Amino acid sequence: MLLLQPVARAAVSVLACDPKNALTLPRRYRLTRREGFSRILQQRAQTRSWFAVHSEVNSSGHARLGMSVSKRVLPDATQRNVAKRLIRECFRKCAREGIARDVVIRVRKPLHKQDLAEARTTLGEMLKTVLAPT
Repeated sequence: MLLLQPVARAAVSVLACDPKNALTLPRRYRLTRREGFSRILQQRAQTRSWFAVHSEVNSSGHARLGMSVSKRVLPDATQRNVAKRLIRECFRKCAREGIARDVVIRVRKPLHKQDLAEARTTLGEMLKTVLAPT
């Protein structure tokens, strides 16, 4: 009779970690409810050419991100995905523990490949001012 030995598998664990060090954005750092979006979108926005950033203080103890990338502004799905990746990347770089703000970022006009570097720096500067400790 042939006995099979269990094979040891490498344990892979996903930690809910600081968004500044991770390449993912855990659920606790995202805004997911419509009520949260509508409440924050009523706040005055800080706007620049490509983005409008709305923010409000929250009670969660850390920054949370919401994105609004419409088909009207970016009709192609790949363009919308690139914009969302860019927004998440900038948010991860600027998010700090202890700064409790809900942030909703709206894309205002189309992003083209040649504009991505400039848009990244613009959004980074906007997020640094919004998420700056007071």
